[in-house]
Amino acid sequence: MIKKLNTEAISQICANQIIPDISAVVKELLENSLDAGASSIEIVFHESGKDKIEVKDNGSGIKHENFSILAQKGATSKLQSFEEIDNVASYGFRGEALFALNQMSDLTIMTKTKEDENG
Repeated sequence: MIKKLNTEAISQICANQIIPDISAVVKELLENSLDAGASSIEIVFHESGKDKIEVKDNGSGIKHENFSILAQKGATSKLQSFEEIDNVASYGFRGEALFALNQMSDLTIMTKTKEDENG
């Protein structure tokens, strides 16, 4: 019998295709830091990455106005339409990595822009 999976299960399966292992997590987070203009990036693994992976950088941060859509499927600042895909000059652009990490883990994002007093 064929049955349709629920939305949560579908999201988790898709997330596992985007983030299959710890190296993919690090790659995606590192690319986010580079796209944010970071010149200094520190990556800390807790229990070899099983408990926690911490990425600290000096990039531009995420503006408060973007918090409500952050880590949602398809949320990206790099594209406004599919036609722009050939002109992307950044590492991450699909709006899938943070969404996938959010589906698979207890994702916490702490960010601060130059304009913000606190992160």
